Amino acid sequence: MKKDSTWCGLLFGPFVILMLTTLSWAQQDIVIFDEDDAIGESYYDASWGTASGSSELVLIGPGKDKMPIETLHSYVGAHSGRIQWKSAPDGHWRLFIASDKWVSHNATDYSNLLFFINGPQAIPGENLPKVGLEDTDNQSSSLADMSNFISQLDGDSLTWQRVVIPLADFMPYNDFDLDKLKTVRFNQGQADDIPHTLWVDEIRVVYGEVDTVAPAAPTNLAAIGGDGRVYLDWDDNLEPDLQGYNVYRAESSGGPYYRRNATVIPQSQYLDEPVTNGFTYYYCVKAVDIWGNESPASNEAWATPQEDQIPPAAPTNLVAMAGDGYVTLDWDDNTEIDLRGYFVYRAQEQGGPYEQMNTSILEESRYTDYTVVNGQTYFYIVTAVDNSHNEGAGSDTVSATPIRLSDDDFLEMVQRAAFDYFWYETNPNTGVIQDRMTDPILGATGATGFGLTALCIAAERGWVTRQQAAERVLTTLDFFLNKAEKYHGMYGHFLNRDTGEIIPHLSHTDDGVDVVETAYLVAGALTCRKYFDGSDSTETQIRKLATQLYKDAEWDWMLQGNRIIWHWSPNYGYSSMPVSGYNEAMIVYLLAIGSPTHPVPARTYHDGWAASYKGPVTYYGIKLDVESWSSSLFTYQYTHCWVDFRNRKDAYTDYFINSTNATLINRAYCIANPGGFVDYGENLWGLTACDGPGFSPFQAYAARGPFQFDDGTIAPTAAAGSMPFTPQYSLRTLRYMYDHYKSLLWGVYGFKDAFNLSAEPDWVDEDYIGIDQGPIVIMIENYRTDLIWKLFMQNEEIISAMDSVGFISTDVEQGYGRRTLPENFRLFQNYPNPFNIDTNISYQLPKDGHVTLRIYNILAQTIATLVDDDMKAGYYTVQWNAKDGHEGELPSGVYFYQLAASDFTSIKKMLLLK
Repeated sequence: MKKDSTWCGLLFGPFVILMLTTLSWAQQDIVIFDEDDAIGESYYDASWGTASGSSELVLIGPGKDKMPIETLHSYVGAHSGRIQWKSAPDGHWRLFIASDKWVSHNATDYSNLLFFINGPQAIPGENLPKVGLEDTDNQSSSLADMSNFISQLDGDSLTWQRVVIPLADFMPYNDFDLDKLKTVRFNQGQADDIPHTLWVDEIRVVYGEVDTVAPAAPTNLAAIGGDGRVYLDWDDNLEPDLQGYNVYRAESSGGPYYRRNATVIPQSQYLDEPVTNGFTYYYCVKAVDIWGNESPASNEAWATPQEDQIPPAAPTNLVAMAGDGYVTLDWDDNTEIDLRGYFVYRAQEQGGPYEQMNTSILEESRYTDYTVVNGQTYFYIVTAVDNSHNEGAGSDTVSATPIRLSDDDFLEMVQRAAFDYFWYETNPNTGVIQDRMTDPILGATGATGFGLTALCIAAERGWVTRQQAAERVLTTLDFFLNKAEKYHGMYGHFLNRDTGEIIPHLSHTDDGVDVVETAYLVAGALTCRKYFDGSDSTETQIRKLATQLYKDAEWDWMLQGNRIIWHWSPNYGYSSMPVSGYNEAMIVYLLAIGSPTHPVPARTYHDGWAASYKGPVTYYGIKLDVESWSSSLFTYQYTHCWVDFRNRKDAYTDYFINSTNATLINRAYCIANPGGFVDYGENLWGLTACDGPGFSPFQAYAARGPFQFDDGTIAPTAAAGSMPFTPQYSLRTLRYMYDHYKSLLWGVYGFKDAFNLSAEPDWVDEDYIGIDQGPIVIMIENYRTDLIWKLFMQNEEIISAMDSVGFISTDVEQGYGRRTLPENFRLFQNYPNPFNIDTNISYQLPKDGHVTLRIYNILAQTIATLVDDDMKAGYYTVQWNAKDGHEGELPSGVYFYQLAASDFTSIKKMLLLK
């Protein structure tokens, strides 16, 4: 096979391997195809092909009409598309490739079609396919000859060649509309009657011209010889459009050099193996930008690999932490460049004998031993192993004695482990929390709101210092206010955790704002505003920025008619999805109505949110006033993370009792187990939104709930997030999962996201999700100390919003079984308001005394006396009918009501409309 060669110090040419990054200007490009086959299909679904006559086109999939995925060669990621054809004189073939899910695009202002091709054998330019465009009406542009833009496919499978075709070359467009672009089409070219294979990747329509300026040459390249390998290291290039690097090797100084890497190297390090010990190799490195431009060569470096007989150093700072039924070990990373990993050894007596605990080498400097017995002391040492299988000396010995935890200590352990997700799975320079552990780029606005709230708990419990928490909060608020992408003070669901750019992760229309995710962020900020009440500059600034974040949020801009809309896109406008109940989004309306700068009318709570309530219903003898549409437990938990609904109800329900009953129904459903799933019962329940196995007959991520969707998948966040509602049942279930499935379920951040014992084999999610970790930390804390409820309910905007939509107090704090008395006098806003004939007026009395409640018109004339009596301390609601006690009906207009009790007097106004 022919190899391209280069000499260090000379330009290599225009064709390189490239992996496009998510730079801000690159986001403007229209992505047609960048498939990496994440779900394991062998074909690209958004494609369609056909062949006629004696021409041939390899197609697969259920209908035998899809482009195959090439799994061994890629320009980006792990896969590319494979076009395998034969062009016969008496036939024709064509292949259409669209964006994922056949999404259309407006390409009116775009300039070029760009893609990269490769293949196992050379193909003359005239035998390459022709290229065209097609719109959503299946109208096609003129075809362009690929040979006008590339002389040949060079046949070097390491070389991906860039093809750039100006959109003007597809003219005349005829009936094709560029503003409705759907597919890029590859058509039969010259009929040579020979089989050909072409790999294609990164098909994009480019906004603006293609950059032709190469990056600077990498600097300070160093080579270190190992045993059968050479380690390379060099300084990072600083170009903002840098993609990565290509490494070249020669067997003599000065070359010729041959490229070693098959895909662009994203980091400034490279391991070249295998190589021959005792032979000297020479290297240079070139930088590559996102457009395919390659830099001049770096300095030359050389190394001679030798057999390695030197073991790595003993690991240092080994620490053992005992838990309930486990011991976790943590130590410092070894710094040897040829480090392969670690072995862990355990003994039951000081000095041994020791047994090796891990059969395969550990790659991380952390290990959890679940094969322990509470009360028994264990001794541990750790050794390091290099790539030549040299094992170093043992670390210092540490010991630990696992013990059975009390219920409170157990909850502390669960909380603390879940909090660590928010501390570590973030960019500490931005504060943005990752959506899930396994994606280090994808941040989530809602998860960040949960994280801000969790920081208050962590500071209170000493998991981190107050100063550490305050600094992280300040960093987060500053980033969202001043750097993250937003529209009208609203943020997207997903964002790049490093840059703050919105990422349309769920669909192409998810490229704008998400009002629900924004609400969780604001709720977290308002919690921090009340917790960090110190006078130092950091905490003072936290309060200022949290207030500004709330003020900047234009809730009224998201209002369409009487409903707040869930999403808005700069490209697609408002979605058709309103925020309407009942679900996890109730907090949106409370924040919006209470907004100090952009409020929505209080009536939207009733006309837009509560108008779609369903219920009451009864399951298993348990009444549910308001039922969520998915019946998934997270819908009954998220708003409760911040809003304390105890002692309060509106015209529809007492939400604390309602969520308690929803949790009891969820548990009763699992006990009944209509699906016959393994181990469902009184000790194992909890259906909510979570990951799932994803293979038939099981779903992947889904909102699971009784009578809606259930496939045997349980999520620990369901029970943990219900601690305030069903403390005994929730704790029992968490204990059961821990005691029976600890080795399966417990990981670095506590309970893993979900598991399914009905799958074969048992399935567990090896991931953690931010919005599932949040309720674990927050709701357990609300059960233990009420901390977040106490903090959040100090925000007067929330109390005002709840008053204005008709929340009234009750005199029994449900779920805790203790009677409470109010701490002060208070007259609440009537509900409904405005009203037609009937309205309710509520008030509270902290002590016994004489009370009067009167209605006045605008002339200060008494219209009605509703209360004039000695009363006990407590909570009261009086209904007033505007007809009662009057001759004829009262006219529409403004009226006033006054409460007088002891030395307290309060007046509020109301509006009668008929």
